[in-house]
Order: sequence, then structure tokens, then C-alpha cells
Amino acid sequence: MTSQQHTIPVDDSGEPTLTFSVTADPVSTIHLGGELDAATGPAVGGVVEEQVAQGHLDLRLDVAGLTFVDLAGFDCLRDLHRRLCARGGGLRVHGYDRLFAEVARICGLDDLLDGG
Repeated sequence: MTSQQHTIPVDDSGEPTLTFSVTADPVSTIHLGGELDAATGPAVGGVVEEQVAQGHLDLRLDVAGLTFVDLAGFDCLRDLHRRLCARGGGLRVHGYDRLFAEVARICGLDDLLDGG
């Protein structure tokens, strides 16, 4: 199993608003913590692109550590899934709570949810 840990300071205070780690055992899982929004979505996209470059097209996204997700964050998930599907892969989300699942369903993203 391989693992990488990263912290992204993206707000003016310099405080990290997004942390992530990646494990591959054998499926790549990206573990997110903090906030997923318009400011941090591109960083998540960059992590996904790194995984694709390493040959990982089917990815799991563990959102258990997220403390905030706005509509831009859900749009990011939709975009990542579409990009992976276009390459023959896909994205599955797990580690979510009831509220995350409810908003994902409202946004039409329930097909990404992997049982909580």
C-alpha cells in the first residue's frame, strides 16, 4: 500500500482548508478533510489527474473528513466523474453522512454514492 499526505492552504489566513491523502491498495482512494468548494476543487482535480497519470482510472473518494461542501464542491465531484468516465474509469464516493447523501441525491449525484 502506498500513501501520500498533503495539506493545501488556500485561504488568506494560511490555514489549511483542504487536506488529502492517497492510498493505493489496489484501488486508489483519495481521503479528503476540510472543505470542498470552489477554492479547493481544483486541488482535488489535480490529485485525480496525478492518479490518472499513474494509470488509476477507477478512484474512490473518501469524504468522511470533510467539514464543509458547497454546490461548487458537488459540481467538482460531477466533473471529476465525467472526466474519469470519458477515459473508461469512474469515481465512487464513500464515507459520507446522511446530509451529504441527501444533497448529492438532490444534485443528481446519487449514482456516485458507495453505500456510506
